Amino acid sequence: MSQQQSPDNVQLGQATANQQAAAVNSKAAPTRPAGGSPQTTMVSDMDQLKTKEPKLYKMISDTLAKNICEELKRHADRMKELYRENAKA
Repeated sequence: MSQQQSPDNVQLGQATANQQAAAVNSKAAPTRPAGGSPQTTMVSDMDQLKTKEPKLYKMISDTLAKNICEELKRHADRMKELYRENAKA
């Protein structure tokens, strides 16, 4: 059966990406300098994050890529379904 997608469903991938970016900005990755107390690393863009916290950068990039691929697959499946329904008519 076909599943109707509302505009909210279409924007889900972008909202998720924005939420992840906001989480990075609001909860910067803690670091511990040699012999010091914990600090917070603040970054203003993804390039800074890549150099300062490569593991966190990789996790975010992988998650975003996975979300994009899943959304593309959902859209492709929906298009196939629409083509099949149109062919029957």
